[in-house]
Parts: sequence; structure tokens; C-alpha cells
Amino acid sequence: MNTPNYHDVKHALLHAHNLITPAELHGILCGLVCAGLKKLDENSVSDILMLDLADETDTDQNNLTLNALFGNTKQKIEQFELDFQLLLPDDDLPLGERAFEFGKWCEGFLAGIGLSNVPHTYRDQAEVDDILHKLSEASRIEFRNLDFSEEDEQFFYQVTEFVRLSVFAIYQELTGDAGDNQINSSYNKTLH
Repeated sequence: MNTPNYHDVKHALLHAHNLITPAELHGILCGLVCAGLKKLDENSVSDILMLDLADETDTDQNNLTLNALFGNTKQKIEQFELDFQLLLPDDDLPLGERAFEFGKWCEGFLAGIGLSNVPHTYRDQAEVDDILHKLSEASRIEFRNLDFSEEDEQFFYQVTEFVRLSVFAIYQELTGDAGDNQINSSYNKTLH
């Protein structure tokens, strides 16, 4: 199964009583993967995150969608796949709406790192702290007054691209997985 899109995840979460957005959920899952969560075992994403999908008639399909999101996200991060993307609304939606979801994604990522409760030995604690601080700042950027101008779109793209690449850097630091050295080299140049 391919990585579910924003709309599919939104549908799967439609009747969850937790008020979590698709972007926030994806951020949490990315944070958990970066912190070292390797598999779901017998549990589903909805069980781990205590999402209440019980009122939904197609709960099994919703769980399949959420588990596919986790599995594909995990694979893309662990394999340093360049087509990894943040799960955000489509570009045809207003920038303010996409930016709000981006902030939720960043909040979710930081929460996922925290939820892991896994002690880590960092090769470069300062780099991890710097990236996490920048993600925290990115989650609070005020985008409501942005318009649909080319400059604002370009700014939004640059910020989301930085965060996308930061996921790989955090994963590498927290798990010690160096991945492909050539890929890591290009990420490190982009991040500095």
C-alpha cells in the first residue's frame, strides 16, 4: 500500500474524539520513528495513540490506513528515501490553512520524540538541540497574515523543506543510523 494522502488520513480520523489533525498525527509518528520505535507489534496506531475510532463503521479500514501511514513513514525515514514528505494539505488550499497544519506537524513531531521516553546517546547533542529548537520555533510561526504571494509561498516551501530534511538528521542522531553517507552529506549541507 502507498503512503496514504492527507485526505485519506483525515477521513480515518473523522470520528476520532481526540481532535488530532492528519498533519499532527504524521508529526507524532515521525517523532516516534526518529526516537527509535521500530514496530507496532500487535497494536495499531490508533491503540498506541489512544485514538477513539470505535464509533466509526469502517474502523478496520481506518486502522489499515493509519498503520499504512506509520509503516510507509517508517520505511521512508529509515531508508533515507528522498520522496519522504510531510503530510500536509494540498497546495491548492490557502497558505494560512497549510501553514496552520505545518505548525501542528511540528508540534506532533516534538510530542512524538517526547512520547518515546527512550534515553539516547547523541553524537552531537548541540545539533539535536538546535534542530529541535528550530522545530519548536517553526511550530509557532504566525502564518495567518500571509497572503498567496510568490514570496510567502517560497518562504513556506523553504521552512517546510528545512523541517523535512531535519527529520533525517534527527533520526540519524537519535538512532545512530548513518544511512547512505552521500545522502547524509547533502542533508548536512542543507541544514547548516
